[in-house]
Amino acid sequence: MTASTGATGNTDVALEMDVLDASAGVTDDWLFLGDSIVQDGMFHDTRLSASGATVGTFGDLVHTLKPSFFPSFVNGGVGSLDSTLAAAHIGDWVAAFPGKFVVLAYGRVDALAGAGDPTIAARFHDNMKTMIQTVLTAGKTPIIPTILWGPHPSLSANVPVLNRQITALETEFPQVIPGPDLYSYFNAHHELIGSDQIHPTWDSGYAAMRQQWGSWATSMYP
Repeated sequence: MTASTGATGNTDVALEMDVLDASAGVTDDWLFLGDSIVQDGMFHDTRLSASGATVGTFGDLVHTLKPSFFPSFVNGGVGSLDSTLAAAHIGDWVAAFPGKFVVLAYGRVDALAGAGDPTIAARFHDNMKTMIQTVLTAGKTPIIPTILWGPHPSLSANVPVLNRQITALETEFPQVIPGPDLYSYFNAHHELIGSDQIHPTWDSGYAAMRQQWGSWATSMYP
C-alpha cells in the first residue's frame, strides 16, 4: 500500500494482523463475515468490558479458555452490507480463504431496510441459502449466529422474523453449526446497545459480544 484514497473516512491505512505459526495447517482458521457489527466487534484489538476488564481478541479468548489452541481469524465485516450483496460476492471471499470455519453474520442491515416489506423473509432465506451452499461446496463449515436484538423499531419488527429463517436454514442444512445466541444475550442486556438503538456500545457492548463468541467457540475444541 502506498496511499489511502483520501476520501472522507478513508484518510489513512491500517493493518490488522496476528503472527501465528501455521506449520500444522490452517484447520483452525476462522473467517467472520457480516456487517458493521462484525466489522467493529471483531477487530484484532482489546476492548474494555462493562466491569472495566480488558477483553482480548477472539483468538485470545479461545486460548484463555482452551490453552492448547490459538485460532487465527479474519475480520471480514463490512459496514452496511446486506445479505443480497453478500450472496453476490461470497464466492470470491470463500475462494480467497484457505481456512475451515466461515461465520455468516448477516440480517441486521436487511432488517433495518425491510420495514413493511412482505418479501424480506423469503429474500433473506434465499440469500443465506446461497451463501451456505457456496461455503459447503468449498469444503468449509458455515456458522450462523442469531441476529442481535435491538430496540430500533425496524429491528424489533424484523429481526425475530429473520431469526426464524436462520432456524429453518439450520434444519434444511444440518451441516450448519448454530453460533452463539446473540439475540437472547442482548435482549437480556439492553444497556449494551448504544443510543442509536442499533449498535452495541463502545467498548463494553462489543467486548461482551466478543466474549460470547469466545465462550461459545470453546465447544468447537476438545
